[in-house]
Amino acid sequence: MMNRYNIFNQIHKGLRVVLFETATLIQQSDFRSKAASAAAIVKLQQTLGYFDGHAEHEHGYIFPLINKVNPTLVAEFDSEHETDEMLARQMRELVSSWYNVEDGPLSWEIGRTILASFNEFIAFNLTHMNKEERVLNEVLWSYYSDHELMAVEQEIVASLPPELLFEESRFMMRGANDPELLGWLGGMKANAPAQVYELYLRMLDEEIAPARSQALTRELATA
Repeated sequence: MMNRYNIFNQIHKGLRVVLFETATLIQQSDFRSKAASAAAIVKLQQTLGYFDGHAEHEHGYIFPLINKVNPTLVAEFDSEHETDEMLARQMRELVSSWYNVEDGPLSWEIGRTILASFNEFIAFNLTHMNKEERVLNEVLWSYYSDHELMAVEQEIVASLPPELLFEESRFMMRGANDPELLGWLGGMKANAPAQVYELYLRMLDEEIAPARSQALTRELATA
């Protein structure tokens, strides 16, 4: 089973990066000042949006595969998604409260509560994503081929607006290791239009350390 295709791997790695980056920005922000903490609030709202979209894709494309063979398991994960939505709703309510108070002690206190709530969101989602990769993959691998899973992933990618696809590609690049990046970009080199491949090579330069990017680009050029 270890060599089977993990349909969650790339997006989950990217989403973990987003969680960690967002938490760091929130921790560093001075919530006494709207100007000083506005970037953290925007980043938080973007992050919640990414997780909303990811859940929609799982409901629309992956859960139906599971439901055909194990409806009880889908109900269990639906319940977890409801918990996730509740945690996200609480943070959005806190953000609304932050927007509606003046700079000072009260906005500072709301900021501290936002951080605590986001930490709960992180803890829940890290556990939830691990569980998906452990439990759902076991079912997917028992009933579907890697080719079928890759085809579903391509359906998800094709459903994304181009601007959202590029946003998600950036944080997935930041979350991937070198073999994963070589496989991803090597497949793009072989199958995508040349201008799309070149766009992703530039993105690689922008999103990972220069030494890594240069080494990967050289390897891709000779592949």
